[in-house]
Amino acid sequence: MTNLLPCPFCGGKSIESICENSQNQYNQYIVCDNCFCRTTTFNKIEKATNIWNTRPEFERQAKALEYLKDIIFSRNLTDSERTSIIYTLENIIGVKND
Repeated sequence: MTNLLPCPFCGGKSIESICENSQNQYNQYIVCDNCFCRTTTFNKIEKATNIWNTRPEFERQAKALEYLKDIIFSRNLTDSERTSIIYTLENIIGVKND
């Protein structure tokens, strides 16, 4: 099985793929064991996994943060000023990108 990303809501790393048999049809989904966030039900676990692991908003935010970090490091700022700006940006964007 493909590795699952942490939960997009709570960051939980205990994620399970569930397969239930209902009326001779397999219902498969991904669920977080911490906050119980889950995907909708699919007939193939690969579909549920792809949906769970798709984070387009996070990817855009992470790219924006990297772009802003590049700009910050190209300026003549002290380490303290850079750290403060990056911390503020990470909080505004909602992404911590090490």
